Amino acid sequence: MRKKCCRSIRNTKEKAMGFELTGFSAEQEKALRELEAEILSVLDDAAARLQAGDVNSDRFFGQSDNLWITQVKTKLRRCAALFRAHDFFIEFEETSKMSPSGFAAADRPKSGWHDRTRNSIGSLSSGKKSFYLKLDFAYVMAPVYRTAANSDSKFQTLVHELTHQMLDTHDFAYGLAKCETLAMKNRKQAQQNADNWGYFVEAFRCVGPAHPGTPYGGPAVPPKKAAPKGPPTPPPKFRPLPPLPIKVSSKPAPPPKVSSKPVPPPKVSSKPAPPKVSSKPRGFGP
Repeated sequence: MRKKCCRSIRNTKEKAMGFELTGFSAEQEKALRELEAEILSVLDDAAARLQAGDVNSDRFFGQSDNLWITQVKTKLRRCAALFRAHDFFIEFEETSKMSPSGFAAADRPKSGWHDRTRNSIGSLSSGKKSFYLKLDFAYVMAPVYRTAANSDSKFQTLVHELTHQMLDTHDFAYGLAKCETLAMKNRKQAQQNADNWGYFVEAFRCVGPAHPGTPYGGPAVPPKKAAPKGPPTPPPKFRPLPPLPIKVSSKPAPPPKVSSKPVPPPKVSSKPAPPKVSSKPRGFGP
C-alpha cells in the first residue's frame, strides 16, 4: 500500500544501511533481519537466473519475451543496489486505519514517487536516501514464507512495499488469484502492480538452489534434472549365452539283461475235447 504523507518515523536516528526497525519485539526484529538478507539474496539470484520464456514472468506479468526479461533483470539488479546503498526505516504501526487490508504501508519519498531503477547503478549508490515503511498486525500474523494455504507472506509483503519505494509500483489488485487474472487481462497494469512483483520475486526464492522447487501455492516437487549433454547413451550390448554342454559318458552302455531260466512250453491238456452236440432237433424230409 502506498501512503501519501510521512510521519514520526522520520525522526528516527539514521544508522548503517539496511533495515532500521522501530516498535518491534526482539523476536520480530530477528525475523526481519533474516528476511532482509534473504530478500537481497533472492534479488541477486533472480537477476542472474531469469531467462526468456520464464513461467513465473508469464504468470505474474503476462509477458516473458527477451525485451521484457531484460527490463526485469535490470530492475532486479538495481533494486539490489538500492537496497545495499540506502536506509529503510520500518516501524510497527496500526495501518488498518489507513487500509482495509491492515498489512503494511509505504510512505511517499521526499523526492516523490518514481521508478528509481531507471537510473544507473552508480547514481543509485550515490548520496544518502532514506525510505520509510510501516507494518501492522496482519503482517506479524502472516507466515514468514508463503504456504499452500496462505500466499501472503512476510517476505512477499516486504517486497511489495519495497517496490512502491524503488519501482513506483501501484495497487491495482491484491491477492494471488486477482494478480494472476490481472496478468492475463491487463499485462501493463500487472507489470506495475506491487503484489505481482511480490509474488514474482518470492517464486524465485521457492525454486532456488537452497530451496528445492515448489510450485507457487502448491505441494513440494523435486527439481527437474538437466538433460545430459552430447549424443544419447547407446543401450547396453548383450552377449548370446553359450549352448549348454551335453555330457557323454566314456563307458559303453551295458548289454540288455537276459534271464538264465528257460521259457516253459505252453500247457497242453491230455484229455480229448468232447464233441459239440446241437440242442436243436434235426429235420427229416418226407
